[in-house]
Amino acid sequence: MALIERPAPATVAPVTPSSTFGALRRPVQAEGWKSWIFTVDHKKIGIMYGAVSFIMFCVGGLEAVLIRLQLAGPNGTILSADKYNQMFTMHATTMVFLFVMPMASVHDLGMMRPMM
Repeated sequence: MALIERPAPATVAPVTPSSTFGALRRPVQAEGWKSWIFTVDHKKIGIMYGAVSFIMFCVGGLEAVLIRLQLAGPNGTILSADKYNQMFTMHATTMVFLFVMPMASVHDLGMMRPMM
């Protein structure tokens, strides 16, 4: 059996977020808008999902108001027939895909816990 000499372990400098991957390094700012845009923190991502979902809830609510104003009286003149059909479809799309789905994922992330 032969003895194999192993090289001495080289000292490795600790890798900091600001020195890794050159241009693709992870941002280290803890404050400001850049820390929210480029975050990998699951809590901030959940908060952003909730905020966007609330904004889309408001947009869907405005679409619903336009639909209801059109139907409030006879011969509604708020929207044309074509615009009414578009608004009806966009309201459904906004509420299902831009409100309900993100809120379901926020709930799954554990951001929305029932109060006990």
